[in-house]
Amino acid sequence: MESEAEIIDLDLSRQVAAREAAAAINARLPAGFRVHEAALLDWRNPSPSASIDCTVYRLDCADCDAGHLSERISAFLTADTVPATRMKKGRAVEVDLRPGVRSARFEAGTLYLEMTHGSPLPVAAHLLECDEDRIRGLVPRKIGVVLKETGDDT
Repeated sequence: MESEAEIIDLDLSRQVAAREAAAAINARLPAGFRVHEAALLDWRNPSPSASIDCTVYRLDCADCDAGHLSERISAFLTADTVPATRMKKGRAVEVDLRPGVRSARFEAGTLYLEMTHGSPLPVAAHLLECDEDRIRGLVPRKIGVVLKETGDDT
């Protein structure tokens, strides 16, 4: 899976402005990598992974039947549970795909999934009625990470 949205946690040896830290990191990153946003957080804040509200994924699938996929998305989002079978460590495991998906939409040949937890691969495979290997071949991409509101305006 490709990604345009990652979070890193740095413990700096001295106080540095967020903008200055981002500029210093960008000056040393290889071509194609860039820090787009930086923020200073108090050390007492939750870890970055505990601060994630949801992650947004994009999957280009221009050859999909838009009407059929829209119907599947609607049925998925209105369902209480969406049972599926996944292979884990060589054995079949029953899972519910529905709880980790906050939203799904298909527009202009692109499937967008907003997820609070779990992998987008089995969800996309279910919606597109194919296996996860086919989804990997469509090159899903993480395009956003939404952080939880802290209630701290400082």
